[in-house]
Amino acid sequence: MKKDIRNWTLGICPIPPDFFYLTANDFLMTQVTDPLMVKEWLHQKLDLKTITDRLSAMGFDTETIEAYVAAHKKLKRERKQTTGFVVAASGALLGFISCVLSLTNPIPSLYDFILFGVTSVAILLIVAGMYLIFE
Repeated sequence: MKKDIRNWTLGICPIPPDFFYLTANDFLMTQVTDPLMVKEWLHQKLDLKTITDRLSAMGFDTETIEAYVAAHKKLKRERKQTTGFVVAASGALLGFISCVLSLTNPIPSLYDFILFGVTSVAILLIVAGMYLIFE
């Protein structure tokens, strides 16, 4: 007895019929582009104009060039988001440590520094990380 995937449900929410459908852009970004070439461009910090000029000089058509540019932008965004998550997580950890140190007050002379200084740095790190994530 074979079930149709369109009739499956996740709890009370049915799976839409186009859930398993891949678009043409998904296919182009995974099949046409060379990830090593894109990572090399990121390492060299090339701008989009230089990348398109190099690809057109190599003889690629416009659709392939657009796929490479889209892959370059996607990888650049992913790296920026990864950095943002690391910065925000370190700010959250620093904030937790400052909270615990403020509540336990192990060194009374450093109470003001921990409460106002370290907590402010933690908040700045969290905001900077969120900026990198959502930009």
